[in-house]
This record gives sequence, structure tokens and C-alpha cells, in this order.
Amino acid sequence: MLNALLRIKNIGMVENPALSIALALALNAGFLIAANLTGTDRAWINLDYAIAVVLIAFGLPSLGLTLAALFLLTDALVLLGQLYPFPRLSDLLYLLKFTALASTDHLLIMMAVMVIFAGKLVTLSIAGKRITPLTALITLNILAASAWLLMSTSGDGDRMATYRKLEAPAIASQTSTLISMRSSAFLDQLNGDGSALKPGPDGASQPWFNQLGNEDRLLLIVVESWGSTNSPRVNETLLAPLISLSEGKYQSGEMLFHGFTIAGELRELCKLTPLHFDLRKTQVGFENCLPNMLQDAGYTTGAMHGATSLMYDRRHWYPRVGFQETTFFEDRIWPRRCYSFPGACDLDMLPVLENFFSKPGKRFMYWLTLNTHAPYDLRDLRGPAADCTALNLPEETETCRLIRLQADFFAGLAEQLRHESLRDVDVIIVGDHAPNMLNLKEREENFRSGSVPWVRFKTPAQ
Repeated sequence: MLNALLRIKNIGMVENPALSIALALALNAGFLIAANLTGTDRAWINLDYAIAVVLIAFGLPSLGLTLAALFLLTDALVLLGQLYPFPRLSDLLYLLKFTALASTDHLLIMMAVMVIFAGKLVTLSIAGKRITPLTALITLNILAASAWLLMSTSGDGDRMATYRKLEAPAIASQTSTLISMRSSAFLDQLNGDGSALKPGPDGASQPWFNQLGNEDRLLLIVVESWGSTNSPRVNETLLAPLISLSEGKYQSGEMLFHGFTIAGELRELCKLTPLHFDLRKTQVGFENCLPNMLQDAGYTTGAMHGATSLMYDRRHWYPRVGFQETTFFEDRIWPRRCYSFPGACDLDMLPVLENFFSKPGKRFMYWLTLNTHAPYDLRDLRGPAADCTALNLPEETETCRLIRLQADFFAGLAEQLRHESLRDVDVIIVGDHAPNMLNLKEREENFRSGSVPWVRFKTPAQ
């Protein structure tokens, strides 16, 4: 406190204005580079850091650094919210418990971010003490006045209050931006009565709901990150093996959908939308899910997924949906472990599919794939890689990697579906959500926003 009083006594001195400007640039530089690389929007200068500098300049380093840490986190959440929109902050905290299950690439990124954050805080602590209170106050007031002027003359005061996309001015408070993103109309619809589930859109599986029991052998595959591409040629290349298998007798289409994998699952399995990710304690609401209805109609129901059952707590809610048999990563000894997301390789799970349908009776299998998860690691490729150059896709892009992984999966699946035990199976394949990419501009160039494809066909009877 004494130090703070002494600093106030010297408030009339203006010193080190260049240092104040350099500090502002240093605190913002990393986020600006990240925003440029990913195609996200961010203000050139985050007003919040000037508040932390003022507190340190006035001799309150603990409070200033604490606020600075919170502002860094807020800044990161604004950027992350554009790349991977999460409905609630509590959902992000829920996902953090699965950090140990993340891919090596994701872990390295998280470690790098923590090191950068620590470096920013150290820089702020050292440099902030060399800036006089008056210099810090003048800097804060100039930035605040500039931010107000920019907002008042923009003619669109609500332009930042969007959930998935923001248009940032040159100077703004990222804390204010985050609050506006979290209070958008999209989030308002999530304020329910405490229930974890609400009615959702029809999925590609809707025909099975309408005509329950018309087919004895059903296979539903929800493909990770399979989004609708802007190029018809890419779509044709991906589906070519399956179309060949179906002898041209197939149906296909697209549907609009925004959400995470778990939302895509519940869309297809139950025609429901989750209001949050944590379904461990949700006991009711699953009664009219397709697996439960099929089980009542005499089907044996199964589900398979290459990740551990701990992810999204599927070990808890899959049985409530109506699955009698489940196969997860921990249930078998697999030939290898894949990289895009740690777990079993999708093509190594094909024998599980074959074994399930080799048994008699009415059978329904649900398969949530894994290996086309971001960051789309090409070490997961099994067969010959798709020719991205022929598809007019640059080799070094995320899109090329994703298309190669998806083409590899569809080719392997089509080959397996020719097996004798998988004859006469009604198959529906659908994407869970549009792909997430670190480069938003690339995604917008190659994929239709909020759109997922589907295809339905029947394997040959003989």
C-alpha cells in the first residue's frame, strides 16, 4: 500500500511513453499473429491490458497481474470461440477434463500457449513497474476514448454481438466482446428449465423412425468432420466407392446443422439437441431414441467408437439411448493406435462390424468414426492417398489432409461392405458436423457453413 501511495505522489510525471506503447504491442502481438494465421477476427489493441498496466503502475502488481491473467484467458476464449464454438463456458471446462486424452498436436499447442502466457505476464510485471501512473492513465484514456469513438461512428453497435463470427474494430475490450458473444440469440435458446435435452431437428435417420422395422439389418455411420464441400468433384470422389457398391441405387443429400459431435449423434439417434455436454446424470429423455425403439421391436442393438468411453461420458448415456452392446477403445487390443485423435483406427474396427452382422436376427449397429478428427493427421492413412492436385486442393492445406483421410475411410468401408456377412444391410452414412479448421478462410473457401452430407444405400443381397 505504501508503494502505491508513493506512486500516486508521482502521478504528475510522464515518463517512458515509448515503453507504454511497446508494452501494448507486445501484449497484443501474439494474438494478432494467431488471428491472422487462423483467419479469425480480433481488435488490433485489446483495451483490457491497459487497465492491468495502470494497476501495476500504481504499485498494485498482484491485482494487476491477476487481472492480466484473466484478460489473457478472455482473449484466448474469444479466438477459440470462433474456431470451435462452445455453447457454454461450463462446457469448455467439462471438455478440459479430457485433456489427457487429446492428440500430441493439441497438447503441444496447449503447452506453447501456456509458455507464451507466462512470458507475457513476466514482461508485463517488469515493464509495468517502469511506467509512471500518469503515463499509464493517459494511455488508458486514449485507448478508451478511441474505442468509444470507433464504436459510436461504426453505425452498427451490435456488430460484435454474434456467437460464431465477430467483426472487430481496431481498438476494443475483448472482455466486452466475449460477453457479447456469450449473450447472443444462439445462447438465449439454451436457457431452459434445467433439462439436458430438448427436441431437435430430423436427421438422415428419419426414414427409420417413420418406417420402424421395415428392414432387418441396419447400419448407421456418423462420420467425424464430414462436411458438405463446395466442389462437386470432391463429393463424387469421396462417394465413388460406395456408389459403386450400391450399383447406382442410392439416395443422397445435405442438411443444415450447427453443433458439436455429441449434438450430431443425438440428432441421428434421438432427434434431440443437448443443452450441455455433461449427460452423466441425465436419466430421462432417451425413451424415444431409435435404438430403444428398435430394441422394443426385437432388434439387437450395438454401438462402436474408436475413442475411450470416457469421452463425453458415452459409457453412461449410450446404454440409456438403447445400446445393448458397445465397443470402445478400451474393450479390445487393437493392432495400432491412430493419431488424429488418440484411439483405435477406424479401419481396424471393421472386423467388429463384420462379426456383429454375422449373427442371425434383426440387428442395428451404430458407428461413430474417429480418424477424421482435427488435426487430420496423415499418419492415419492406410491406403493410397487421394490426389489433391487433381481435386484442385493445395497439398499443404488442412482440407487436403481431411479429404485424404475421408477418402481412405470410405474406400476401406466399401471394401468391407462387400463381405458376405454384410449383405442386404440398409446403410445410412452422415456427417456429424462441418469440419473445424485452424484457418477459417480456408474452411469457408472449401466447405459450406453448417452443412453436412448424407447418403443411403443397401448392400447387395447376393
